[in-house]
Amino acid sequence: MKVRCNSVKISDSNLHTLGKNAAAKNHFNITIGKEYVVFGLIFGFDDWGCGCFAQILSDYDHLIQVPIILFDIVDNRISNYWDLRKSVDGNITLWPSSFYLEYYHDDLFEEVPDIVADFKKVKQSIITEFE
Repeated sequence: MKVRCNSVKISDSNLHTLGKNAAAKNHFNITIGKEYVVFGLIFGFDDWGCGCFAQILSDYDHLIQVPIILFDIVDNRISNYWDLRKSVDGNITLWPSSFYLEYYHDDLFEEVPDIVADFKKVKQSIITEFE
């Protein structure tokens, strides 16, 4: 899946839809008009926001979660590497299987070597799908 950024800021009306905590992160280091490969999707139904969120690489090459409302879909194919799961809080995720490892995203942020190596493989596999 590929998306093109159409806005870098969540509008007030969308903030209402997404939920009160969506405003906590309203700067994403993304660029209007730029296309991004989507590494995962989250359909959230909790205090952190209701709606669909995409996991992409920011302009600084960090894996981030952003509201899909900031994008237009330019390639609607679903990655062959995604697994669908439902969390205990009712959220639905479409992620590569390794993303489901406990603390995966925290460990990636903290640059744990095994997780970084895994993410590099996952990243290359998914990017190759959409070239």
